Amino acid sequence: MKLPAKQRGIALLTVLLVFGLAAFISRDMMLTGFTDSQRQIALRDSRQAFYYALGAEAYARELLWRDRDLDLEANKNVDGKLDAWYSRELSFPLDEGQLRIRVEDLQGKFNLSNLRQVSGAVDPVAVSQLRRLLGHIGIETDLAYRLADWVDADRAVGSRGAEDEIWLESDSPMLTANTSMAQLGEINHLARLSEQQYRDLNRFLTTLPERTKLNVNTVGVEVLSALAERVSSNGATSLVSRQDLKSYDSVDQAITQSGLAPATLGSFLTTSSEYYEIEVIALYRKRTARFISVVHREPKDGKTRVIYRSQQSRLEAG
Repeated sequence: MKLPAKQRGIALLTVLLVFGLAAFISRDMMLTGFTDSQRQIALRDSRQAFYYALGAEAYARELLWRDRDLDLEANKNVDGKLDAWYSRELSFPLDEGQLRIRVEDLQGKFNLSNLRQVSGAVDPVAVSQLRRLLGHIGIETDLAYRLADWVDADRAVGSRGAEDEIWLESDSPMLTANTSMAQLGEINHLARLSEQQYRDLNRFLTTLPERTKLNVNTVGVEVLSALAERVSSNGATSLVSRQDLKSYDSVDQAITQSGLAPATLGSFLTTSSEYYEIEVIALYRKRTARFISVVHREPKDGKTRVIYRSQQSRLEAG
């Protein structure tokens, strides 16, 4: 029995609609499945990159431990640019990726924790040193006074400094920390710096958990020249230029051989270091893991521990 033509047309349209709906649902399911699959792949690759980065950090810490172990065997206390850990950038190929590592001696930089004495009072000598360093790199020197008031234990306003009363009236009201700085980024609360100025500060300043001396084998000319008012620029340049050729066994030897003056600089210097920065980038497929770790190395046995880790990096991913 044949259906009328009109009914046959409706039946055909119904069949086509059912097939179209089924095709749409199938396509949607395929796209959802594909998206979920891609998400899982991205998560897996990101996790793999992160583990590669942790492995790179462990490798750098192993270099630091071995270096200290060798020094202990040789009965010496010297860290410098000739050691195996020192590198502006190590690079290792991976299957479908790459590892990049940089290790830096943080005791080659001016430590802002030196602005605060053990008692909590401001260290005027360190403030003067910081003022000279800021002047060398073209940043307002009064920032040193504000930093001193920021870290000292009291709430008394020092010379050209700033305490709670001033900061509470600023555009971003806040209280002074009254303790050592946890990270260099806190400076952005105290001064309006351009990106280039902040990068310059990052090259010469650091924030460590305790007061430290500068390593004569890794310190730069700018920081070394800021230690005293009449530092011999020729002596500072001579000392730093020799760091790639030899590591000094004693501070007196470094001062004598380079002609550095005044001799009292020796009280601010050492030949070894305990604090290092490890910077890592791990590239795996299309994923990147990167972070900077601040590491403390025990002088007695060379064991290292991470005291700070940030998922930021100054190395550029290729």
